[in-house]
Amino acid sequence: MLYGYHDGGLSPAADGLVRMARAKLGEQPLTFLKWYQGSFSHSGIGGLDTSVLPGHGCDTNARPHMAEVSFNDDLGRYLMVFVSVSATGGAQTGA
Repeated sequence: MLYGYHDGGLSPAADGLVRMARAKLGEQPLTFLKWYQGSFSHSGIGGLDTSVLPGHGCDTNARPHMAEVSFNDDLGRYLMVFVSVSATGGAQTGA
């Protein structure tokens, strides 16, 4: 599951980066772990999280939007794609 941090005026301020959490389907209860500094190591409820991206995307002034993850059978890897949108003007700067 991908999500963004939106502060709603609280501290710390939103950075606009993509976060990720995962859970093993079929387990009861379903328990999520959040990505934090290189691994899925923090609780989905109340735990800390960090961006799964090393930066803002195509431009230091951009924010990633519409992120999605899929599994590529040929590569045997997960692939995340997103659109970079300018934080100041709203223009798409890359994908």
